[in-house]
Amino acid sequence: MVLFLTMPPKACDTDILFGTVRLRIRRWRTGDLAQAYKIYGSTEVTRFVPRRRVHGQKDLARILQMDISTYDAHPGYGHFAMERRSDGEVLGALYLRPSGASGHATAGWLLERSVWGNGYATEAGFGLLRHAFEELSVPAVDARFHRGNIPAQRVANMLGMEAKGIVSPHARHARFQITSSDWQRRC
Repeated sequence: MVLFLTMPPKACDTDILFGTVRLRIRRWRTGDLAQAYKIYGSTEVTRFVPRRRVHGQKDLARILQMDISTYDAHPGYGHFAMERRSDGEVLGALYLRPSGASGHATAGWLLERSVWGNGYATEAGFGLLRHAFEELSVPAVDARFHRGNIPAQRVANMLGMEAKGIVSPHARHARFQITSSDWQRRC
């Protein structure tokens, strides 16, 4: 089992959700447009999540502003930037959303192509699960991935999430889940 140290943000870092050894997970900022476009503007990166694909920086600016405006309405939830500590470069995105009346949350991640295969998604995902279970006390975290997105499914497995079957009207997405009790047994 791979463990990553997660660190709470400093009191003055109100836009940081949590940190890991190599990463800071923080709120998107209006100044992140160019770095975010490397992620959301890439058809290779977003091929399995077309809802987040953008058509130009103006489109992305609107989406980022929408993401930024939701942080206070749902503290601890939202779409977040995955920033490398060593140089401040935004490497990817992470999200955690409330998932209906069950109290569950839905999680996901997206990384810039140049950093695939370096363990960043697993490191950020571990921190996100810790945040969901230990800070927000959610009973379970779900993730849904296109069935062809094998790397995202591998990350889910490394995080201890179990495959729960195929979902969606066209059976294109696999559902993964980890419960709070499963998380406690792992850690």
